[in-house]
Amino acid sequence: PAPSTPAPSSAPTATPVPSPFICKAYSVSGAQYQAPRMGTYVASGTCDGQTLYRCEDCSSSYTELLYYNAQYQSWLISPNGCGSLSVWLYGSGSGPPELASQWREWSGSEFVETSTITVGCETAPTANPTVTFAPSTSAPSPRPTATFAPTAPCVCDQTLVVRIMTDNYPGETTWKLTLDEDAQSDCERFLNCDDEDDDFYYYDNNGSCGPYQEPLTLQTKEVTVCAGQRYTFEIFDSWGDGICCSEGEGWYSLELNGVEIHGSYNENFGASDSHEFVVPLTPEPTLTPAPTVVPTTAAPSTLAPSSVPTV
Repeated sequence: PAPSTPAPSSAPTATPVPSPFICKAYSVSGAQYQAPRMGTYVASGTCDGQTLYRCEDCSSSYTELLYYNAQYQSWLISPNGCGSLSVWLYGSGSGPPELASQWREWSGSEFVETSTITVGCETAPTANPTVTFAPSTSAPSPRPTATFAPTAPCVCDQTLVVRIMTDNYPGETTWKLTLDEDAQSDCERFLNCDDEDDDFYYYDNNGSCGPYQEPLTLQTKEVTVCAGQRYTFEIFDSWGDGICCSEGEGWYSLELNGVEIHGSYNENFGASDSHEFVVPLTPEPTLTPAPTVVPTTAAPSTLAPSSVPTV
């Protein structure tokens, strides 16, 4: 008879591939003004592709959350939760919370950088126990939104510069800047251009700026905007042929804190054009290029000999 093939003593085992480590809890400490928000934050969900953490032992009267905002690549601490920009503290960084840098906290009047704030991962347990969140106070019936902590005041200290080069028919051009309807009530809203120095036919054009009087003239308007808020700029041409190109080389641009964020040059936008943008939490630093070093040593000159050599 054919020999039988002996069964293997045991099936080979596959080497498991380790999964990416996700910290289950972070210890946050070192704040000078927001000490009630310092404590242990435990994983309790997700936000913008990162783990969301809830504080278990903060002395704050509210449920403080540590969560990620992908748009600003920052970690935020606030009771308002994922997506909210009304915060007490925030740190820059797209990695895990312990790698966030330049932590800033609300001092009562402004956000200040606090170098003593640290975020560290708690020692991971050997098993994966189910975390049971113990309520810090007796659970009320549905929590009204009015019980949230007062949000930090809306800080409106950044500058948007609107520049418009009018075409041959400036009386057709108007524009407006609209703050997002979900913005805090104390954020400064730009209603319309009412400065008597502006070159307008009239000054209360249903919340818009314009129309203008002088053709082929650069018009400039500075507008104060608020940190972390979303705005929509809209420009209109009542005739529907834009401000370029057959009727004059008109154009417009938007400059935020000295940096151009949008512009329309040599383009016929027709009846209207718009651009949406979000003001950063803090203005981007203005980089000053290093000066060009000019060598101080001049090129040697060729001196004439003192006397004619004799042969």
